[in-house]
Amino acid sequence: MMKVIMGYEGKIPPAVFIAPDGRPEISGITQKDHPQAFDKLKRLLDAGKTAELTAAVIAYYDTYTDPAQNWTDKAGPEFFLRDCILNRVPTGAAEILQIAVTPDDIDHEIGPTTRGALAALNPNVAIDKLRAARERYEDKKYPQRRQSGQWRGMLNRWNNAQAQAKAFQREQGTAGLDVAVTTGVIVVGGGTVAIAKQDTWSWVDLGMAGFSVGVAALVVFFIIRNLRRQS
Repeated sequence: MMKVIMGYEGKIPPAVFIAPDGRPEISGITQKDHPQAFDKLKRLLDAGKTAELTAAVIAYYDTYTDPAQNWTDKAGPEFFLRDCILNRVPTGAAEILQIAVTPDDIDHEIGPTTRGALAALNPNVAIDKLRAARERYEDKKYPQRRQSGQWRGMLNRWNNAQAQAKAFQREQGTAGLDVAVTTGVIVVGGGTVAIAKQDTWSWVDLGMAGFSVGVAALVVFFIIRNLRRQS
């Protein structure tokens, strides 16, 4: 997740970027809001320690955006909220979440009510609501930006984050569908149905294997029945 967000924030490997307000940042970690982290990253950048710099950015992202994992156990919404936290700090992300799921109760405190409202939604519906809320939040806090040159880039980022969140959600949704089985060959009535040995079989694989066994069993059945008729 963090490597994807790093891509949204600029170049990989990271470099210094001067934001529209004239302040420097490295991969979205601004000197203004994250002075200690920025100074550490700048020293690594100046020393040419690219691998260490990239690892340090990802580690900081992970720690700083951690509140999102306390707000949801769904991978898609978590990713989208982590991106919101990095871009709009935890209180801004909390407001985005509450605009999405509890619009009449915005207090920037993510407690049982907000978490419950989020958990009650289908994850993809939640992601769509968060995407819409992110735009509403921006209009509310920074109404002038819609007319600025930044707006198109912001829309692209939000749309990309929305699509990526759904991709992460699909990955989480299928992760539990694999089952471990011990396989070798299946022998049916003197005939053999070969099944390639592998450590993990998905339900689709098992279904196909079962279908193959069923077809082989039918073939054997009809052969035996025909032999009996001929005898």
